Amino acid sequence: MAIEREIIEAIKRDVDLVPLVKAKGIKLKKNGKSYFGLCPFHDDTNPSLSVNPNKNLWQCFGCGAGGDVIRFVELIDKVTFPEAVSQLIADSSQLIVKGKKPAPAALQPLSVKERKLLGRVVSYYQHTFTQDSRGIKYLNNDRGITDNQSLKDFAVGYVNGTLLEILPEDPDVIKALKRIGILNAKGHEIFYNCVVFPLYSNRGSIVNLYGRNIEDDNGVSHLYLPGSRSGLV
Repeated sequence: MAIEREIIEAIKRDVDLVPLVKAKGIKLKKNGKSYFGLCPFHDDTNPSLSVNPNKNLWQCFGCGAGGDVIRFVELIDKVTFPEAVSQLIADSSQLIVKGKKPAPAALQPLSVKERKLLGRVVSYYQHTFTQDSRGIKYLNNDRGITDNQSLKDFAVGYVNGTLLEILPEDPDVIKALKRIGILNAKGHEIFYNCVVFPLYSNRGSIVNLYGRNIEDDNGVSHLYLPGSRSGLV
């Protein structure tokens, strides 16, 4: 089935290339208006991969490879053009698009078990907030939020990547966390390196998470779980 040109152009224009490249495990460092890193398409020892966030294009000055977000996914994942487009569409609910908010995904409401699992994850993130000082230092020093009691009252958490270490080896749990949006398709934490704020319904149950990445140059600063963003802090 042919892919509509409007969809292709929207992906090229709106899916932010910098966080996409980082999500593939490539470390980027900002230099001027562009980001630079080691090119994954040849034996690169001197960062020759350039990512231009304004044009949403990438170029390697070593091997000559380059293009847009679709071409990058084609090469890095070794897939066809239609497969790359389909993958980007599927992942778009967890990528911040350039200049706009992603549309809420059409998801079924969480089951009782999934809501309880989300609550346990939030509790663990709150625990790591008290154990790993990076989150509270960011809020205190960078954001000027110094009322630590309020941070505790609002169950603010920090995601340092250790959730994966304490998860049971249960494929059903992993599957549920992926459906909720805590883990991505590859099993990595969506909110890694974020301070997270649970959002509650009027009945007091957690309905979503808001995450703020503590590194402003990371490319993706604001994250939510897929689906509706309704709820109160």
